[in-house]
Amino acid sequence: MKAARLASGVCCALLWSGPTPAFAAAPRPVPAAAQTLGEAAQGLEAREARERRKAAQDLGAIGTLPAFALLLSKGLEDREPMVADEAQWQLGRVASPQVAALVFGRHVLGHRDALLRLRAAEALGRMEVSLDAALWASALKERDPRARRAFLESLGLHAAAQRVTGKLDALRKAVAREAGRGNEDATRGAALAALAQLDPSDARKLADEWARAKEPTLRAAAFEAWLAMDPASAVTHAAAVLDDAHGPLRARAVAALVAHGSRAAVNELVGRLEREDSVRVRAALLAGLRGLSGLRHGADPRPWREWLEALPADWHGAADSASAPGKGDAALDAGDGRSTTFVGHAVRSDRVAFLIDMSGSMWTEANGATRKQRVEHELAKALRALPSTARFNIIPYADLPAPFEKGLIEASAANVERAIKAFERSTQRGKGDVWGAIVSALDDPEVDTLVILTDGAPSGGERWNVELMAHLYARENRLRYVAVDVVLFGAKKNLVKLWRALAEASGGRATEVEL
Repeated sequence: MKAARLASGVCCALLWSGPTPAFAAAPRPVPAAAQTLGEAAQGLEAREARERRKAAQDLGAIGTLPAFALLLSKGLEDREPMVADEAQWQLGRVASPQVAALVFGRHVLGHRDALLRLRAAEALGRMEVSLDAALWASALKERDPRARRAFLESLGLHAAAQRVTGKLDALRKAVAREAGRGNEDATRGAALAALAQLDPSDARKLADEWARAKEPTLRAAAFEAWLAMDPASAVTHAAAVLDDAHGPLRARAVAALVAHGSRAAVNELVGRLEREDSVRVRAALLAGLRGLSGLRHGADPRPWREWLEALPADWHGAADSASAPGKGDAALDAGDGRSTTFVGHAVRSDRVAFLIDMSGSMWTEANGATRKQRVEHELAKALRALPSTARFNIIPYADLPAPFEKGLIEASAANVERAIKAFERSTQRGKGDVWGAIVSALDDPEVDTLVILTDGAPSGGERWNVELMAHLYARENRLRYVAVDVVLFGAKKNLVKLWRALAEASGGRATEVEL
């Protein structure tokens, strides 16, 4: 009875403070293994985190208003990331506007925990519901920068799907303010993305201005806004940024041209190949051209130019998914598309950060040596093979990331040897906060690829669910275009599948290795 009263009380409190009246959601079919609402509510109070996670799963399966109200209150505020992540994942499945509107009530927007508000804002982006513009405007008063940016990102997704209803004037003004000076570039970029859907006239002015901005994040936001507002001119917009100084933005332009697949797009791709010096971008160009053509030419642009000149003016191709940048290509990895090899994984970048999981599995001993000692040897080989023009960093992580340097450094012989010795001296131990390490690496605007060596099982930090991380990384990376390569040792099959999905969605790859 106590658990049932708790569920009812939480639901009522959330509804009374929110902008919509109470209603009875149609219950979803509940699997036989699921608990009743009262039992699931009781499960959220269990001592063991895995039991509380199971309760969150059951609440999502039950799917009624009180069940989702409990996920918003008790689930999202759980200190164990496996529980809070599960609650957030289940909330993203909400298909009822009335339930989604609970996020905008004072028991969420007014909650003292900024992480809970962030999680609720992120979950909104996955909810396929229509919501009133006034609700979104109220959320943009959010005081925490991360959560406010998440609300803007979710608003952009809903606006693009035409799921924002009601009077838009106040919301447009609020979003335009967020795009103004004073916010971090990523927040301003999220505001422009939403504005491109809500008020294209104002968005066009900003996009024109930001296309000439010093900050690459703003230039990226301008490019994405133009692609959204004027998809018919994708080739023109992509061609305009193919000479951008920021390599990851050039890689994004390549992806847009490959997706367009026209002869005009191929002309731009071949022209860029003739002058491209970034390993990451050159690999993307080759993968795209190979996918569109079915050919396997290398970095020499002459055979590509010959193929292009033979194409009819109205030619249009569709990229072969097997040749996408995130897929394996032995010929590409053996030659023009790589800078070095790490534990058998070809690294398609010369602006790379190596993230190395230092949790318990790294200290397992076999044949007289720990896995850490074997990684020392492999890392030394990889770093010494980098071209001197490359730039790199290493970020071992356990409870916290411990970067070797604040940002990428030249791959000079002296720097490489310093990095090797620093890693050999590292004795980090603890839980593996891979999400914290990823966010730390993204602080460096120069990096274009992360290479993560891990057993695949996150065990520390704010995030635990790899499937949720894939969605979060897509948001975090929306204006960064940083590829993620994952080198997995001893990972379970389900984790390999999830990491591979995250990697390939970013333009990277996943490789399983023996260590």
